[in-house]
Amino acid sequence: MVLLSAGYVVRHADWNWKGIYSPFVRLYLVTEGEAFLVMNNQTHSMTPGHLYYIPSYTLHDCICHGDFVKYYFMIYDEDDILGQWNLPFEIKANTTDEALVKWLYEINPEKMLKNPDPKAYDNLPTFFQTITDNRHTSFPTLWETNGIIMLLLSKFMRQSTTKDKKIIDARIIKVLHYIRDNIDKKITISDLASSCLLTKEHLIRIFKKEMKCSPGHYINRKKIEKAQLMLVMEQTPIKEIAYSLSFENIPHFHTLFKTYTGMTPRQYRMKSERNIYIT
Repeated sequence: MVLLSAGYVVRHADWNWKGIYSPFVRLYLVTEGEAFLVMNNQTHSMTPGHLYYIPSYTLHDCICHGDFVKYYFMIYDEDDILGQWNLPFEIKANTTDEALVKWLYEINPEKMLKNPDPKAYDNLPTFFQTITDNRHTSFPTLWETNGIIMLLLSKFMRQSTTKDKKIIDARIIKVLHYIRDNIDKKITISDLASSCLLTKEHLIRIFKKEMKCSPGHYINRKKIEKAQLMLVMEQTPIKEIAYSLSFENIPHFHTLFKTYTGMTPRQYRMKSERNIYIT
């Protein structure tokens, strides 16, 4: 986990942003006032005494009509650990949680945003620089920071479910893990069948039953999701991103990317550069 920013802020009806979509998660502890967050076509109230979690790559709007006081933490999950879980949006905070939040903020004073206007840091170079600066944090502080983050996230984990839990067949779970661990390689149906000791025909049949799509469709979707992350997080040329995910046919990669996202890789990268928000 990389802590990108940490802060304590008082807003006066000025926490109003639309179309926020970022490659990192957010944690909030509200101490005073009220605000609203629109996510997945639902409006959620944010009130004092609660911790809030917003997953990465989640489009949302922030609405604030009055005074609103909160601690905020922006965390980049390098290994996408949290992406494997369905975590709740809100949990009740106790005194220990509040103490952990305050301590996390106090040991990372340099991570508070200097300018609250998203336009001041809504760009990839600033984001990359933030990650680079994090490498200079002392090792004890990194350990302490990660320990506190894990403790806070564990509260959400207690009320979570894995995204694989809805799948009944354990053999398909094994196949999904294989795909996740080998997403940078060329994955064949034979590879998947061998990973769970099934014939190719049997694998395809139960995979479609459980996942409502073919193995090939699922693999392509996961490769494109990985490409989306790389386009946002790295300055690697698009052709090299395609090669790193075992796409040997670059036009096919472009076509597949547009099929799943509605944009070309170049359009997606340009849009991401305009829409990275940290608060």
